[in-house]
Amino acid sequence: MTKIFKFEDYKRWSELAESFLESIINPPLLESNDSEEEILSILKNLQKDLKFNVKLIFTFGTGIASMYPIVQNLIQNQSLKIDMTTENIALLTLTSVCILSLEIDKDPRVSKDDIKNLLTELKLRGIGNGIVKKMVNTFKSLGNLFKILFDNTSKTIRNVIEMFAYTSLLIPTMNALSSIVSEYNWTMDSVIGNLSSLGVGILTFLGKNGWDYLSKKLKKKTELNPDLDDLEIKSKNFVGLDTPLDNQSDLIKEQ
Repeated sequence: MTKIFKFEDYKRWSELAESFLESIINPPLLESNDSEEEILSILKNLQKDLKFNVKLIFTFGTGIASMYPIVQNLIQNQSLKIDMTTENIALLTLTSVCILSLEIDKDPRVSKDDIKNLLTELKLRGIGNGIVKKMVNTFKSLGNLFKILFDNTSKTIRNVIEMFAYTSLLIPTMNALSSIVSEYNWTMDSVIGNLSSLGVGILTFLGKNGWDYLSKKLKKKTELNPDLDDLEIKSKNFVGLDTPLDNQSDLIKEQ
């Protein structure tokens, strides 16, 4: 069900939404680093060791690198007693993305055997299925947030996997979310409800500033249709965002 807020809550989340949108539109200059190359190198080494489909790296590699900081922050904030190596976080992110891709898109590049192999390896490293389930649910909730953010653009983005195709949008969006997760100490237990609240804040902000506010600001990045009218963003896109997602992949249940 949709969250019911007091006026102060709407104001607070609307202000956070405005800051979030501004970080996407005008992302701060980040110091150059080799984190993406490092993660891609780790994934390639894991592929050799675990013998999963190499296409997964080419398909999801950049997306994994972009989502890595959020996964890392959520686990750190949860204070879980697991080995927080770059390899472990990258493997957890890859596994969760693969499960989601197979579940929502029946992606032919992802096989059940590959996922079982990845889940088994995570277990050996002390990362159980409960953590994987929470991360898959988090990624589903992110997909709902993307629907709202880019609803008025020419890009049809319905989930995290489709977002991977638009690097110019993916990177600043994930960086902005990662900053919020870190600053407000969101955990895997609180992130879905907080994403729901952020979504309501975005709707509140756009209701005051125009539903096509973001589409106009991101026109060059998203290649918007210049003939777009002032389209209404339906709040139904956020119905159920903060409720438990029970349709977990049978693969996780089997492990």
